Amino acid sequence: MTENIGNEEKSGGEVISEYLKKQETEFLFTLTGHTILGLYDAIYDTPINLISVRHEQIAAHMGDGYFRTSHKPGVVATHVGPGLLNAATGVATAAFDSSAMVVISGDAPSLYEGAGPHQEMNMITDMAQYLSYLPFSKRVWKVSHIENIERILARAFSMATSGRPGPVLVDVPMQIFNQKTKYHNLFREIYRLNRNRITPTEDKIDSAISLILNSEKPLILVGGGARISEAEQSLLNFTEILNAPVVSTLNGKGVFSELHPNSLGYLGGWGNPSANKATIQSDLIIALGTRFGEVNSSSWVNGYSFDFNKSKLLRIDIDESESAKNYPEDLFIIGDIKATLDLIIKKLANRIRKGQIAGKTWFEKHKTDLNEYFDNFMRIKSETPFIRPDFITKTLQEYVNTDYSTCLVTDVGWSKNGIAQYLKLNKPKNFITPGGLATMGFSPPASLGAKLGDDTLNVICVVGDGGLTSTISSLFTAKQYNIDVTFLVMNNYSFGTIQGLQRGYFDKRFTGTAFFDKKHEMYNPDFVGLARSTGIKGAKVEKPSELLPTLKEFINDGEPGLIEVPTELQPDVPITGYWSITDLYKGKLAYMFDNKGNAI
Repeated sequence: MTENIGNEEKSGGEVISEYLKKQETEFLFTLTGHTILGLYDAIYDTPINLISVRHEQIAAHMGDGYFRTSHKPGVVATHVGPGLLNAATGVATAAFDSSAMVVISGDAPSLYEGAGPHQEMNMITDMAQYLSYLPFSKRVWKVSHIENIERILARAFSMATSGRPGPVLVDVPMQIFNQKTKYHNLFREIYRLNRNRITPTEDKIDSAISLILNSEKPLILVGGGARISEAEQSLLNFTEILNAPVVSTLNGKGVFSELHPNSLGYLGGWGNPSANKATIQSDLIIALGTRFGEVNSSSWVNGYSFDFNKSKLLRIDIDESESAKNYPEDLFIIGDIKATLDLIIKKLANRIRKGQIAGKTWFEKHKTDLNEYFDNFMRIKSETPFIRPDFITKTLQEYVNTDYSTCLVTDVGWSKNGIAQYLKLNKPKNFITPGGLATMGFSPPASLGAKLGDDTLNVICVVGDGGLTSTISSLFTAKQYNIDVTFLVMNNYSFGTIQGLQRGYFDKRFTGTAFFDKKHEMYNPDFVGLARSTGIKGAKVEKPSELLPTLKEFINDGEPGLIEVPTELQPDVPITGYWSITDLYKGKLAYMFDNKGNAI
């Protein structure tokens, strides 16, 4: 097969290394093991930076964060068995939020298939570890022959970055890293996001325009698909032609500047009231790249965030499988968000709206209410010794107002929901969060990857004490590679959001959510001491007035650092929409509707 190729013989590891260089791979996020040493040796003298972490989940979250700021696929390498399984949470998080990732895993030597070699996964069938990634990967491959490895890598990069992006797995038995082949340097394309934009047919565009022209109160709903499509300018043009309000999902936040007069911010269970009210009042929802998840849709119960008895739905999405999911569309268009908007704009621009709407815009009252809501929030004060989480959130807004190159990488709980509901953000890179899977511990490693993906960003990891301790070794990696991230730790000695549910529905029986020692005293490690023990700067802020200057100091010093903020166990971010657990805890089934679509 390879005799007539005419290439110099290279090992499997060298083929992979050369291919990664061809794809302009900057970083390989990894934790070592005996099955992948052949790959390590092959990249030793290359420009690829090996980022060696202390747990594979860290590597996967770093690859995810790297994609979200660079829009280049994160590349992760793992060892057989426990190595690949340890990475699974991070890879699944990337899948739920449509982050392109190529995972290369060493496997047991295929020569020993069926014999039970060291760390092989073989409980149901032999050499089966690649099957564990089927539920959350776009595709998995098991390399059976060295001659196939470059072709499989080309398919892996192509699939990871095409359509709705996501993670893929290339599983490599360890001997293939060291075997030789001449079959390489044949697949030359560089695979990048949005290189081939899918566009709809002209009749679909005409149907969309017909819906738009027949609506009196159109509203644009921006999802994460618009962020991945890099549709910011097209979205702005479309909005200003329609003079329509814009609301966003969690992962769509920042794609449309929330400083723009047409922005009504984030909607859903933890959205702001104005966004939810405007969406219900609209007669046409133009949904751009959203899957209508539970949080963004108030558990799909009519009358909180949506009411499709009264509103029509025009939905544009790159993923055909999302059609007819949760809500019935009046029109579903398969297409890239940016390319589809550009086609609609081209036909729409000369036909209506800009400069032709007399009097006030239909959403002016909602905008006035939102501005008042925001102004009230920015007047929040706090007292010592524990600082209110909403005050911390307000302080982040004050910092972001002076520096829109800030990238807030949040964890779950207050850090995610509070920022989404209250903050006005200007750019997509201002806000990165684990939306779909909502993985605790995401933000410390993802913030490192985000900084490596775009070094111009001032990256702040906003995380609770529970989240930080889940992936604490991120601090080691930050110091080891001098990745300039500021870790802002909201320390309330608990899993605060979950404890809030116990407070509201389980008579304050705080089992498993409060951090107490045997004496029933609050317990956490000394986070500042822990940071300093790793070699990074640390400080504790105990006065509200000290928070903003300390934040500025840490961000401007050019090195990683940790700020601990003793945080009041304040009730969770207000639910302004609906979350079904409020009824499920009472034994009611909330996901039930009558024949008019109303919750029973």
